Amino acid sequence: MPLDVELQVTDLTIEDIIKEQIKTRSGKIIGVEIDEDLFDTLVSNWGKKAILIVEPAASYSVLDRWEWRAKYGTDGLKLAAIKKLLPREHPWLGCVPWEGEEKALPLGGQIRAPGVTIEDLVKEYIKTKSGKIMGAIIDEDEFDKLVATWGDRAVVISQSDDIKKGLDRWEWKEKYGTDGLELWAIKKAFSDSPDAFKIP
Repeated sequence: MPLDVELQVTDLTIEDIIKEQIKTRSGKIIGVEIDEDLFDTLVSNWGKKAILIVEPAASYSVLDRWEWRAKYGTDGLKLAAIKKLLPREHPWLGCVPWEGEEKALPLGGQIRAPGVTIEDLVKEYIKTKSGKIMGAIIDEDEFDKLVATWGDRAVVISQSDDIKKGLDRWEWKEKYGTDGLELWAIKKAFSDSPDAFKIP
């Protein structure tokens, strides 16, 4: 059984991706149905590591949904969701702090064109039914115009305060498999704090 689940999207919880609770006649939770469309959108925007399931091992390692299924033969996401819905006094509950996958999230970045901000490159934000931001659609025309004038490093995405170590959009995608520009835009929408993506 999973110890916990970690979502890379700040402010999004596992409850947000539960479509329906499956209960016995007496009202006890025995399963959940995941909103697969929402899950697919989440993975499309944030990559396979958008949701990580904490293993019940001494090392407290984490697996994505597919890795969990391959290793344990069950849907770890559903199990983690059930765990979150159980009453607080249930003996299965417990939380293990973990700070590992945030290394693949941007701290911020820099746009070479004076006065242009990351918000200027966002066409729209993708939100859950409850209004929580889980993705961003970049205005590709605006981005292309920026790159045409300022070059491939018109936008540099960084994981540290040193912009020289930052990656352009293509380098980020090659290294992490996600769109760093979208992730930076989402982070900016939540907070200007460098700890906005810190996993509690």
